[in-house]
Amino acid sequence: MGIIDHTFDILKPYLDDCNDMLELGCQEFMLSDGIRPAKPYFESLGINHISIDLEECFGALKIDLTEDLNFRNDFDIVTNFGTSEHCMKQYPVFLNMHKACRVGGYLFNWVPKVDNWPEHGYYTYRPTFFEFLSNMFGYSIVLSGETATCNNTIDGWTLYAIMQKTSESTRPVNYITNDEGEYLMAEHLKRDKK
Repeated sequence: MGIIDHTFDILKPYLDDCNDMLELGCQEFMLSDGIRPAKPYFESLGINHISIDLEECFGALKIDLTEDLNFRNDFDIVTNFGTSEHCMKQYPVFLNMHKACRVGGYLFNWVPKVDNWPEHGYYTYRPTFFEFLSNMFGYSIVLSGETATCNNTIDGWTLYAIMQKTSESTRPVNYITNDEGEYLMAEHLKRDKK
C-alpha cells in the first residue's frame, strides 16, 4: 500500500522520539513530491530501522511474518502500512507486532477496509478490527479512522489506527494457539482470496 501523504503526516510527529523501528513490508513513500523507498529516510533520522518482506526489496530481511520473529520489546514503533492483508494467517502477524513493540511504543496500522481494494490481498478488515485488537492485546487506541487512499472514494477505503502498548499483556493472548487466534479474529476480517 505504501506511505502516502496522509499517513506520513500522522506518522511524522512520532519519529522524534523513535530510536528503533520495525516495518512490515518494504515500504515506499508515495508522496505528492514523488515515490521513493522509505528506509533511507528513517535511517537519515538516526533511527535503527529494520524492514521485513519476503521479496527482500530495499534492504528488507527475508522473513515470513507468520513465523515467530523472535523480537521481544525491541521497537519504539512497529508499522503495518498495508502488509498484513498479504499474509495467509493473520493472528501470528499481529502477535509478532505485539511482541516486537516496547511498552510505551506505538503500533501503526493501515489496512484495506472490507469490500474495498479488490484483488489486493487475502484479507480486508472490518471497522471493528482495531477495537477488537486493542482489547485482545491491551492497547490504548490513540487515533483511528478511515481514509480514501489516493482519493479513490469508490473502492480505495483504508482503515487506520495508532495503538499504544501500555503494558506487557498478561491476557490470554500469550497462551492461545495460532488456530484459536485465527478463530477469534475471523469475525473482524473478510477473506477475499482462497
